[in-house]
Amino acid sequence: MPVKINIKEGTTPYSVTTARRVPSPLQSKVEKELDGMKDSDITEEVTELSLTDWVSPMVSVPKANGEVRICVDLRKLNQAILREKYMIPTFDDIIHELRGSTIFSKLDTLSGFLQIPLDPETAKLTTFITPMVASS
Repeated sequence: MPVKINIKEGTTPYSVTTARRVPSPLQSKVEKELDGMKDSDITEEVTELSLTDWVSPMVSVPKANGEVRICVDLRKLNQAILREKYMIPTFDDIIHELRGSTIFSKLDTLSGFLQIPLDPETAKLTTFITPMVASS
């Protein structure tokens, strides 16, 4: 089920028109990572920025292992999100629900957030600009 993000009524969309610089030593690594994200269907190229009112800047961060992490500065979008309100179960509630259970699973959620499908309108909200290409 695709995730739908709702925006607070009356919010002014945020759109940058210039990408943040990528340091020269990271340029090829960033291009490779962006290509990999596109090839894995995590992102898709946006050819018309006029199709969305929201465009955020990409930030590249070097990892300790020499690779690069692609981040998007979504602070303005985060401020505009209409938060859903729901009760979070307490630890005691969870333990009570698990009483009598004998089989458990352990999941590795490394990059799990990249596997959450977004509905088409929400995907437009997450559009980001790079020195090479715009993506969502």
